[in-house]
Amino acid sequence: MLGDVFSGINQTGRALWLNILVSFFTFLWSLLFVIPGIIKQYSYSMAFYVLADNPELTAREALAKSKEIMQGHKLDLFVLHLSFIGWFFLVGLTFGIAAIYVIPYMSTTVANFYNSIKG
Repeated sequence: MLGDVFSGINQTGRALWLNILVSFFTFLWSLLFVIPGIIKQYSYSMAFYVLADNPELTAREALAKSKEIMQGHKLDLFVLHLSFIGWFFLVGLTFGIAAIYVIPYMSTTVANFYNSIKG
């Protein structure tokens, strides 16, 4: 059981490299204009879930798989994120205290979204 807690430690390097790649490519797309950067951010948004599901993949392969998975689902994820606007108003009203509930709730919802589209 204690071994499960630290089982993801060997993924740290790949996850860090994936984070750098996602940030870099999103920045490059954002140089064109803001909208292409947002669209690419949604394309790359499932890369960390892909890497967690497939630890044998490299960061670039996880990025490519995320783009493939998100093909046709970017708008669905955008609408899902829009559904949390009211929750974030609540976070603002409570000076961040409600984030203790809202952030894990949103993260779990996005993880379930990934599970539903991964095929």
